[in-house]
Amino acid sequence: MARTESLRSQHQKLLLAVGDIGAHLAARAQPGMAEQLRKKISALIGQLQFHLISEEKVLYPALLNSTDANAREMANKFIREMGGLGQTVLALNDKWTNAYIHADPGFPREWQQVQQTLADRIQREDNELYPLADVVLG
Repeated sequence: MARTESLRSQHQKLLLAVGDIGAHLAARAQPGMAEQLRKKISALIGQLQFHLISEEKVLYPALLNSTDANAREMANKFIREMGGLGQTVLALNDKWTNAYIHADPGFPREWQQVQQTLADRIQREDNELYPLADVVLG
């Protein structure tokens, strides 16, 4: 079993949740839909926080303590980038009330930006960070 298998599985679940929210954006003005979207977003944020803690407490310390300089450098790079992304998503989560989701014309654009940013980050972790971690950490 690869060292990052659990993290990769979390990525798949995050992408499914992101896609589910995106698929319901057009219906956000229908009665009750904003509340459903809010619940889905809250669940996604919970999954994302769990994932970030998993990386922060397990993966990154192992890479930072590695004898492989490339692994340490890449871990530092991803840590720096994730701090800003995590803060942005949490700030938007606070902003996205039921009323905002229901009526604000900015919500779909904001959601699509978050969706794309998360998808890009997941792809980079799956293609760059995790393969290196699997080799370096065994």
